[in-house]
Amino acid sequence: MIKVWKTYIYKDLGLLTTSNLSWNSHIDTITAMANRVLGLVKRTCMDFKDVTTLRTLHCSLVRALLENSCETWNPHTQLNINRIESIQKRATKFILKSSEDYNFRLKQLDLLSLYDRRFIRDVTFLFNLMPERA
Repeated sequence: MIKVWKTYIYKDLGLLTTSNLSWNSHIDTITAMANRVLGLVKRTCMDFKDVTTLRTLHCSLVRALLENSCETWNPHTQLNINRIESIQKRATKFILKSSEDYNFRLKQLDLLSLYDRRFIRDVTFLFNLMPERA
């Protein structure tokens, strides 16, 4: 337990929860971690030409960090949504070595935005909670 500005932060199962139920500290942590991993991928794979390999690295290393347990901490503020999405924007620029529009890059890589992926995961989670009907 860490005390910050009369707010207590608890870490359980990899999620940072504050006593005022704000997810800002958790989003700060995961975006920092994802930025570090993306930087590592960029430094070690800058000579890679194969888009499929770079896409696989992004999906397995960076995006996995940004989506871990997102059904719990799904951001509702535009600031946090933009902070998370900006990491994938930079990753797609690196993968395609292009500055085209973000949505165009997503289509080229056959990816969904992180916002859309979180929405799909939320709907799937809620569907799985519903009781089965005969």
